[in-house]
Amino acid sequence: TQTIRARSLTYWRERQLVQARGAVEAADLKHRLTLRADSVDYDRVSQDASATGSPELEAVDDDGRSTFVRALRMRVNTGTRVALALDSVRIVRDTLEARADSALFDDRADRGWLLGHPSAQDAETRVTGDTLEIWTERRALRRFVVRGGAVIDYHGARETTLGEASRLSGDRVDVFFRDEKMDSLIALGAARNAYTAVAREGKTPESTLASGDPLVVHFRD
Repeated sequence: TQTIRARSLTYWRERQLVQARGAVEAADLKHRLTLRADSVDYDRVSQDASATGSPELEAVDDDGRSTFVRALRMRVNTGTRVALALDSVRIVRDTLEARADSALFDDRADRGWLLGHPSAQDAETRVTGDTLEIWTERRALRRFVVRGGAVIDYHGARETTLGEASRLSGDRVDVFFRDEKMDSLIALGAARNAYTAVAREGKTPESTLASGDPLVVHFRD
């Protein structure tokens, strides 16, 4: 269920070490994981794969949608399915993109953590905080937890939402998803939301300021 392709392969039998160099592609077919890099060292005893040279880890969910994790250095254990990405981490899934100094992913536990100036954004929304925690189910996004100095900025980018804006902040924000779309959120600890609506013809934009603990928001669209 595992394959390694590269321009060159060296196998150190006594050390149980495989060294792959040049256009490396290591695939775990059973768990739909593929590691690509310029250089990969794989220890068959510990089952650790260390990748350098533009490493990229691709994970495919049940619907065939891919999540890509990129960094300067990466370590993946094929036994535990735990991946550690270090330095200039970038995660891409469809229109969602996240960045951090480092990231840890546990595929079995359906959990991930982004550490060191983490942020996540799409075309209209940007999320920042001290730590971003990702909860998935069979690799589909289910929950997003922002811990410490949580801020969610929204600016409408569609024709019907131009001018609409919102800034929500709190000590912690839990964002819930349904069918990969934001369904609701809960903000805790000095929670505050400043909202500006789309301007109506001949009128100034309506603004609303709400605060509470907790502050709960439900989304229709």
